Amino acid sequence: MALQAQWAKVNVTNPDTGEDYIVHRGAYLPDWVDDYTKFVLTTCGAVQDVPDASDDEDKTSLTDAEPVRLQEHPPPAQESSEPSGDLEKPSKDASKQEWVDYASDPRNPNRIAKSTAGNMSQQALMDRFSK
Repeated sequence: MALQAQWAKVNVTNPDTGEDYIVHRGAYLPDWVDDYTKFVLTTCGAVQDVPDASDDEDKTSLTDAEPVRLQEHPPPAQESSEPSGDLEKPSKDASKQEWVDYASDPRNPNRIAKSTAGNMSQQALMDRFSK
């Protein structure tokens, strides 16, 4: 098995010369990389154990690895925060809170801010949204 870089760039230091060496995504780690460094790079996903390339394969070919998504960067939310379904107008005898919710609902084409609706009287809300 050989260790292949999965990140765009992996920096390793040659212990004999002290020089930094950049391994680009898809390239294999040099043989001189020590076991501890291999362990750390494998554990964090910077490199991956892959079968040795045969002689007729290009050893530096890129892989189609999935991108690594770190915990502090979760995938974007797929769900919509807006309510779904049809919006029904409250009845004349509904509470003021129902009228406030109706007036500030995102599905209401004439919606107003919830704070504005909360400051209006129930009669004013009914007059404004009963038309």
